[in-house]
Amino acid sequence: MYIKCRGLIIKQADSGEKGKLLTILTENRGVVYAKAAGGKNVGASYFRCVQLFTYCDFHFYSGYNPSVLTILDAQYIRSFFEISKDIERFSLASYCAELCKISLVGGEEDGELLKLLLNTFHTIEKDNYPTDHVKAVYETRLCALLGYTPFLEECDCCGISLPDENVATYFDIDQSAVRCGDCVNTVKTLGPVIKMPAAVYRSFLHTVICEKDALFKFKTDEETLKDFAEISEKNVLRRLEYEPKSLPLYKSFRLGF
Repeated sequence: MYIKCRGLIIKQADSGEKGKLLTILTENRGVVYAKAAGGKNVGASYFRCVQLFTYCDFHFYSGYNPSVLTILDAQYIRSFFEISKDIERFSLASYCAELCKISLVGGEEDGELLKLLLNTFHTIEKDNYPTDHVKAVYETRLCALLGYTPFLEECDCCGISLPDENVATYFDIDQSAVRCGDCVNTVKTLGPVIKMPAAVYRSFLHTVICEKDALFKFKTDEETLKDFAEISEKNVLRRLEYEPKSLPLYKSFRLGF
């Protein structure tokens, strides 16, 4: 069977001396695995199309092992090669790709996740925002696309509109919901429950409801970004119940270790 689809290469590994085994996030087939025979050969017709973080139109053949496709041909669309020139940005892109991959276990179709990852890679490549800003926005929007939109409209206990200048606002990681200061100690939760200043609340709200073209286009001060990044990371890891292998690597380069 022959298959044509558009996709972004999010992981690569060696396959023999000259070949590659690629993990590709596609537009309409979820995550697929594909062999690129001779993919490490500079003279191969599709050499530049089978590089990490490259976006292409692929032509596959599905043979006796349908879980691993064979690349017959590819048409180049876009490369995010510039990301690989900076180790911090590269590790962030790897982390975002890993989250997307484990979100689509089972080969579900979700073209919106591919669009989000492409938008995120473009933003990482342009380097106009702190990496923690890009990471937090991506994590929060990913949760929303997966059906885990945080409950932000009001306190999940008493229903008071938040944020409110008269009471503090908290975010319950276990419930993925906001809670007022009057109710925070009245609810049993697996937590953690983290104080959410109004500026952090607005960052979450913007990320969840804005149009995709405006997704990353807002600024935060250093303290707001720190809180936004902490809550968004804890929230996405709790929702996915997975600890990405690339996260410690990103943090080590982010902190300059």
